[in-house]
Amino acid sequence: MALTVACGLPRAEAQPVSTKFNSLFQNHMVMQRNKPIRIWGRGAPKSRLTVTFAGQSRSIAVDKMGRWNVEFPARAAATGLSLALREASGIETRLDDVAIGDVFLCSGQSNMEFSTGYALNSKQELAKPGDRAIRLLEIRQAAVSSRAEDIPTESVWSVPNAANVKDFSALCMFFGRQVTADRKVSVGLVQSAWGGTQIESWMSGAAIRAADASVPGLALLDLHARDSVAGQAAYGKIWERWWEQRRPGADVPWMVTSEQVAEMPSVTTPGNWRKSADPALATFDGTNWFHRPTTLTPAQAKAVTRAMLGAVAPIGALWINGYFVGGTRGDGVAVLDVPKGVLRAGINIVSVAAVGANRNAPAGLIGPAAAMQLAGIDGTSVSIADGWHYQRGENRAEWPPAAPWEDRRGLTGIYNAMIAPLGTFSFAGVLWYQGENNASGGTTPYAPLLSSMMESWRGQFQDRELPFIIFQLANFGSLTPVPQNDRWSAVREAQRRVVADDRNAALVVLIDIGERFDIHPPNKQVAAARAYRAAKHVIYREPGIPSGPSPRGAYRDGHTVVVRFGDIADQLVVMSGNRPNAFELCAGNGQNCYFADAIIEGANVRIEGSSGKPAEIVRYCWAAAPMCTLYDKSGEPVGPFELTVAPAIIGRHQERSLYQPTVSDPSAEPMRRQATATWIDLEQGTRIRL
Repeated sequence: MALTVACGLPRAEAQPVSTKFNSLFQNHMVMQRNKPIRIWGRGAPKSRLTVTFAGQSRSIAVDKMGRWNVEFPARAAATGLSLALREASGIETRLDDVAIGDVFLCSGQSNMEFSTGYALNSKQELAKPGDRAIRLLEIRQAAVSSRAEDIPTESVWSVPNAANVKDFSALCMFFGRQVTADRKVSVGLVQSAWGGTQIESWMSGAAIRAADASVPGLALLDLHARDSVAGQAAYGKIWERWWEQRRPGADVPWMVTSEQVAEMPSVTTPGNWRKSADPALATFDGTNWFHRPTTLTPAQAKAVTRAMLGAVAPIGALWINGYFVGGTRGDGVAVLDVPKGVLRAGINIVSVAAVGANRNAPAGLIGPAAAMQLAGIDGTSVSIADGWHYQRGENRAEWPPAAPWEDRRGLTGIYNAMIAPLGTFSFAGVLWYQGENNASGGTTPYAPLLSSMMESWRGQFQDRELPFIIFQLANFGSLTPVPQNDRWSAVREAQRRVVADDRNAALVVLIDIGERFDIHPPNKQVAAARAYRAAKHVIYREPGIPSGPSPRGAYRDGHTVVVRFGDIADQLVVMSGNRPNAFELCAGNGQNCYFADAIIEGANVRIEGSSGKPAEIVRYCWAAAPMCTLYDKSGEPVGPFELTVAPAIIGRHQERSLYQPTVSDPSAEPMRRQATATWIDLEQGTRIRL
C-alpha cells in the first residue's frame, strides 16, 4: 500500500489532547533486550502520569508541548508482559502481550519490500506454521514534508499468520526465523521499505548536508518548508525551464486558451490512457497534456483553496490559468494548495501534464471521479471529473525534474514519515538493502550518503554502535565482453568501503544469487542466511567469518599484481574452471581497463599484467551482471571490489587503508583510505609509507 500525504490540507479545529502512548507502542510488540527501554507519548500539558512496565512504575510530568517520555533500565528477554499508562484521574490505557527480545529494522527499497508470497518456494514458506515468538510491524508507506511524530495509520504490530506473512518482507521474515530458532528469544521485525526509492529519501536534511551540501534540491526544500506556495512556484520555474529547453521555440502547453482547448479531442476521464481505444494513445510514451475549461462563480473563485486531481499516474503537474500550482505523483490522491488570485470568476483553464514512460504502468488521470474537484474549506466543491480534452506531446520517454519534497524521488520525505517516528526506540540492528535507484540514476557519490545515513540513524536511536547489515547489490543487467565503468559497480564498491570503515557494520555479498533479467532476485533465503551469518559477527559478536573472503590489499610484483585476501574459509577455489576470471587492471583514473589472466596462490591471487598497459587499479567483477567464479571452500563468493595497487611490496603486507577488523581483532579501528599515500606493514611490526 502506498500513501502520499500532501501538504496544505485545511487545518482541523483544535481538539483536546488525549493521553496516549505513541502509536509505535501497541499490543503484541517486542522491545529490545539488554538496551534501555524508552517509551513516549502525548498528554495534557503539565499533567502527571504513571507508566508501568513489567512491574516497574515511573511517575512523570507531561511537558508544556503535551509530550512525555520515560526510560526503563535494560532487561533480559521475556514474554507475556504488559505496559500501562495511568492518568491522575485513574483512567488507564493498557497494552498486553508485550515481549522483550531482539528487534530488527528492515529498510530499503524493493528488494527489502519484496514479499514472502513472491519469494522462491513461496508455497512451502507460507505453509510453515506461525511462530508466536516473531512479531511483525509493517510501517505503511508515506512521505511528508516535516518530521512526523507517529508512524502512519494502519501500521500494526501482529503475530505472524499466512495472510500477513504473505505480504511481509521475505528477506526480513527469513532472517527473523533464523534468529528466533537460534537465539530462542522473541523477535520483532519492523519493515520500513519502499520500492523505487533513492537513499536521499531515507535521510534527514542534516544528514544529506553532512554527506554533500551541494546535493541538488536542498535550498528548494528549505524554501518549501518555510513557504510551500513559494516553494511550489520556484519548482514550477524549474519544471517549465526543463520543458522549454527540450522544445525551443514551441508554444508552451500550460498557456492554452479556451478556444484552443475546444479544438482538441475530448478524452474520457478518469481513465488509463494505456487502455485507450486509440492505438496511438495506448502505446504513447511521453507527456500528455489534459485541459479542462472550468466555469466558476465569483463566490466559488474566492472560496476554492485546493485542487484535487485524484491520482495522476505516474507523474504529473498542475497549472491553472498558466500558473504552476504543483507537482503530483500517482501513488495517492493529489491535493494541492491553490494560491489566492489564481482563480477568477468565469472560465478557468485547468491543465495537467501527465508523464508516462512505462507501458506496463497506468498513465493519465486515474481518479477516482469523486476525488477530482476544486474544493474550499467552506464546503465549496466543483467537480472536474469529466469534460477534459487532451493534447499529445512528443512520443519520448523522459522524466521531469523531481521536486525535493516528493516521495520516492525526493529528499527526506520518507525519512520524515517512516523513520523519524520510530524516535529513540532501541534495535538489535538494521538490515539495509538499497542502492538500485542510486545506481540507475543517481549522481551524488553513494558512499558519503550511506555513511551519513547510518550515523544519523544511530544518533536518532541513541545507539552509536548500532549494527548495520548492508546488502551489496546483486547482479542484474546486461553482460559485457569488455570492461566498463559501471554505476552499479561503483555503488557496490561504495557499500563495501563504508562497511570496511565501520566496525559495527557487515556486508552481505549477493553477486552470485541475482537474476540478470530481473532486478528482484527471488532467492531471499540465501540472502537471509548470509545476513544472519553476518549478524553473528557484528551483532552477537561471535567468532567466525562475517561475509566470506574479502580483499586486504594489492601490490605490484614485477609485471604482475598480487591481491591479498582475508576471512577465507579453508582456501580460495575457482568454480567452473581452473583460473579465476573477471579481474581487470586499469589506469589510476579508472580508464584504459583490460581483462587480465589470474591464478590462485594460497590466500593471494596473482594477476598477469600486460607490457605497456596500466596496472594502477585492480578490479574484480566490475560490471552490472558479472560472471564471478572466485569462492572459498565453504561456497561463499568473493564480492566485487576495486583496489589501488601499491607500487612496491616489502615482505608480506597489508594495505591498512582497506583493513577490516576480524573476530580475532574486534577492537581494531579501521583506517580511512589514504588518497595520497599507502601504508605497508612489515612482518616485524614496522610500518613504512610509500
